[in-house]
Amino acid sequence: MQKVAGKEGLWRLEPHEKLLGVRCKVLRDAMPALADGTVFSGAFGVVGGRVMRPKPKSGGMYLVHLEGDSPSDRAMRIVAYLDRYGRVFACDEPQVAPPARTPDMEIARFNDVAQDAVKTAGYVYVHDGEGDAARCVAAYKGTADLYKVSDTWYRFGERKAMTYKEFMARTYFALCFRPAMGAPAVPSRGVMGVLDALGPEKPFEALRELAGQVQRALSDPQLEAPGAVRLLLENLEQAGLFAINERGVSDEAVRLVRSTKYAHLAYLVRNQEDADISDQELWGIEAALNRFILLCERMGDRADAAGLDECRQADAQLFVAVGEQDLPGGMPDGAPFGHEGGEWGVRCRLALAIEQLRLPVRVDVELAGDIGAGQAAFCLTMPPEGMVPGAAGGEQGAALPYVMRVGLLLADHAFATEPGIAQVKLMAFPLPDPQAPQDASAAGSLQPVPAVLGAPAASEQLRDSRETALFEVDLDRALYAERGGFKQAIAGDPRELLDAAGARYDVADAQVPRQRVMHPVFESWSADDQAGELPTWAQGPLGAKCERDLDIEYDTAYRRMAEGLADSLVEAQSATEAIAAVRRVQSAALEAKDERAVSACTRLMAALAEGSIDAADQNAVVGRFLGEDRCLVALGRAHSLAETDPAAAVEALIGAIAEAQLLDGFADGSQEAYRAFDSYSARVLYNVSRATQPVPIDGNPVDSGQGPAVDPTSGSVAVPDAVADAGKRVRVVPDSFYLCHLEVTHLLERSFERADEALRYGRAAVAMGPSCAMGYRVLGRAYMLQGDMGRAFDVLRAGLRVSLQPTDIALMYYQLGYVMWKRGSADAGVACYLKAVEASPSIAMQATAELRELVAETGASIPPAGGVEAALATEGVPCAPASETLDVIDAALSAACDAGLANVARSLLATRLRHRPDDALMGVLRSFGEPA
Repeated sequence: MQKVAGKEGLWRLEPHEKLLGVRCKVLRDAMPALADGTVFSGAFGVVGGRVMRPKPKSGGMYLVHLEGDSPSDRAMRIVAYLDRYGRVFACDEPQVAPPARTPDMEIARFNDVAQDAVKTAGYVYVHDGEGDAARCVAAYKGTADLYKVSDTWYRFGERKAMTYKEFMARTYFALCFRPAMGAPAVPSRGVMGVLDALGPEKPFEALRELAGQVQRALSDPQLEAPGAVRLLLENLEQAGLFAINERGVSDEAVRLVRSTKYAHLAYLVRNQEDADISDQELWGIEAALNRFILLCERMGDRADAAGLDECRQADAQLFVAVGEQDLPGGMPDGAPFGHEGGEWGVRCRLALAIEQLRLPVRVDVELAGDIGAGQAAFCLTMPPEGMVPGAAGGEQGAALPYVMRVGLLLADHAFATEPGIAQVKLMAFPLPDPQAPQDASAAGSLQPVPAVLGAPAASEQLRDSRETALFEVDLDRALYAERGGFKQAIAGDPRELLDAAGARYDVADAQVPRQRVMHPVFESWSADDQAGELPTWAQGPLGAKCERDLDIEYDTAYRRMAEGLADSLVEAQSATEAIAAVRRVQSAALEAKDERAVSACTRLMAALAEGSIDAADQNAVVGRFLGEDRCLVALGRAHSLAETDPAAAVEALIGAIAEAQLLDGFADGSQEAYRAFDSYSARVLYNVSRATQPVPIDGNPVDSGQGPAVDPTSGSVAVPDAVADAGKRVRVVPDSFYLCHLEVTHLLERSFERADEALRYGRAAVAMGPSCAMGYRVLGRAYMLQGDMGRAFDVLRAGLRVSLQPTDIALMYYQLGYVMWKRGSADAGVACYLKAVEASPSIAMQATAELRELVAETGASIPPAGGVEAALATEGVPCAPASETLDVIDAALSAACDAGLANVARSLLATRLRHRPDDALMGVLRSFGEPA
């Protein structure tokens, strides 16, 4: 090739090149006009031949833009260089060596091609700019040097198979050169790739950007979006995506959760509860995404090429085919298995089945009922009518049958896989409409679940009995057997089966069946400490012989009795009726020879007779029945005196502690130990640690298999001090008694004169609550402020072994960071501060500030990823919570559930989910209902 004299950038083939076979193949319609009317003059083609020069030794061809009239001698501008390896490099002059840079376009061949008739196949990738990742914009197949392009937004038309050089030239002109000349960039291939840019943060912004990209692409008549993508955008607009933006709602108000463990669908979760977004809008946008995902899966490879009408038909089939899905069942990954045939396994498997539902439009399902008695209930929240297309395409009344199919699918699964389930109740409720008028009785009818993992607003709330159910029906195993399962009803008209089972519609004040969360024996006021003996298989995991060994509240039985009385007195019409109700309870106490209960009833009746309390004031009734808590009074007095007269505050606390020890007997003896517990997790850790050797518990012989023989000082024992309590009767002290000790330590921690006294009360608090993290934190701080970093380290390290709450863990590591710093272990101090930030954001600001100061002073470096734990292990600092500790909680929660201790199981599960989150187990947590 030679330059054309006097014309910059133009080249022409030399005569000898043409004689020796160098040819220019003109490609008709290779560069169609742009959307703005721009028409490219001349022609486009590919020039190649063995003797063509200059070119790299490896060979190759040039893509050119031709000028002039005669194809044989017309001048041309070089557009790109095409090498022999499927790579194209943009250039404007001949190359003497292969360009040492990323190609503008390249093809990637598959190593194995399954179809015999296809010799080669692969993808076409383009690089939009320097440093940008390659985008796959088309697919190709080839046989005997003939190629066809597919799976791309660009309209190549019904072109026959092309030779290699024509295939490479046309794809480059269409996918690279034309966009460089002003046409919209060709979007990436594959409909599922459309959602690749959709991250967890600001999903609405990403979806609007997606819509903008598609609209810009469709402005070019040469580009055509797949029908699935066009349907997605239609559904997003109908759901209100753009209306939300027009109202000025922050894009940070919502985050996107992609369920990759079970259903593999998308869920929208509120970040800002007060954002002007309704649940209907969230469900609608979420449904648009999930319909797109399920549609693409259902259509398979056809989804990339299907038109809009074909996609609409396939989308409608998603709703008809809801009942066709097979729920694999089984246990959630990593969940404890529990006792064979126990309630825990049933709850887990049913909750997992709910998570495995793959629905085009969300139906919230809440598991309820007395599972242990073989009665399961599925409470379903129905989406608005407009979200569910009908059989003819959108007519009203399609949402209710849709929800019925979902409910019957779960009921069929429960009967088929759980032999212990004798009855399944289905209940359906509407998704609350913020525009609908609500009376006062309906307000507050949804009780929120504790925020363990985070969840959508209305959809993740527990139902109570004040709502009108759309329908409710009781299905039993006899009906299931008679019908041969419910699959036929699911595929047809579900109403027929529900009506045959006696379904009730528009049920006012529908009662959601809930198991009593507090176990009856906990509410007992029997003097028999061994009442409610646990099954043998549950005693080891719980470290308890009977249910009382799991109590965590002072005088639980009397408090329950007081609360029951308060509930009954609310309905009393007069003081006389109220006193009569108390007298009936007192008579029962006399028969049980419970002198304290008799005295409490006398005190309450006197107050009612005097009129000093109102029978409708439940808190006052409970307080008067239980009597005055001297330690609680002292705490209140100390808080009021702390700033003005700290010495008087300390004396008030010490005096209350002394009175409680003298009058209430809160002092350890040879047969009794008085302990404090801040949670069921703390009680279980204490119990299991206490049972690490085959010794009696509460005076009863322990089975040899109840507790392993373990060295109490080993790291596998979370609460080493608990071993010394083996054989003693454990009594629970009031929280106020425990807190008085901590408050004394706090008030005296900076005192030089009374330093020993502060440490004495701190050590007493740790001994009283050996599985409560707060005592270790307070005592560790006292040692720190007195400069005893060695003892502070020992106390805080022991505290980490029992810490399960994120805030406790963060504060413990925060304190240890300072301790390690002052002990000269800067690297361990850095690791502790980093663990504090990781554990809880509440301490992040303070920990980060001290971390910077530590690094500036000592020159310590931030450890690499994975190096934090190694730095801690070097100094003997444990990683909290330890996996062994969580394993103890896992074993205990399944045993508690199988033993019927729902309140214990619920609390343990909530703790477990903070560190081992799982959506299915979150459903189990919700199935327990609210604690008593």
